[in-house]
Amino acid sequence: MEAYNTSVAETRRNLLAGLKDRINEQIPGVNVTVSANFDALQFRGDGLFDSGSATATAAGESRMRQIAAILDSALSCYAMGPRKDFRVECNPSYALIDALQVEGHTDNVGTDTLNMDLSAKRASSIYTLMTQQKPDLVQFLHRDSQPVLSVAGFGKGRPMQDNRTRVGQDANRRIDLRFIMVVPSREADIEGIKRALAGSQ
Repeated sequence: MEAYNTSVAETRRNLLAGLKDRINEQIPGVNVTVSANFDALQFRGDGLFDSGSATATAAGESRMRQIAAILDSALSCYAMGPRKDFRVECNPSYALIDALQVEGHTDNVGTDTLNMDLSAKRASSIYTLMTQQKPDLVQFLHRDSQPVLSVAGFGKGRPMQDNRTRVGQDANRRIDLRFIMVVPSREADIEGIKRALAGSQ
């Protein structure tokens, strides 16, 4: 089981690195990085949201719509549902996405309650943008046949940069895309995951 989980972690790391490279190549001005834990794409603000606003700027909206298209073309090998297109060549570890969270974040201006609400609204607005651009994103499912795409808000609690500067505040008004993989609790679950992805169950 340890070997499987290690292999899945490496697959996720490679998937995110590949997505980061594609996004940076195809969308000018996007400053995307892979998180320190290699589990999320982090989009430093760079004008994505104005202070206090849950609606993306025009430039931010354009970028997130393009990102939705890139995601849409990359998830079929790692998810269940009608759009599943598993191939051992693209997913030799049989890694399965449990959730792809659109996570909203804020700078430190305002109260904790205000920022928690604002971050959730930011995540929801980007989710809406992405699913408007690519409605079939919701057809990527996890093992319980629910969409992997979901939203979460974290307020000001996870800054990327120092909130004491305007540049830092702008960077912290951001969206992260967090890839949460299925982690089996027992050896038998691994075979179930493999059968589900390969389509033999």
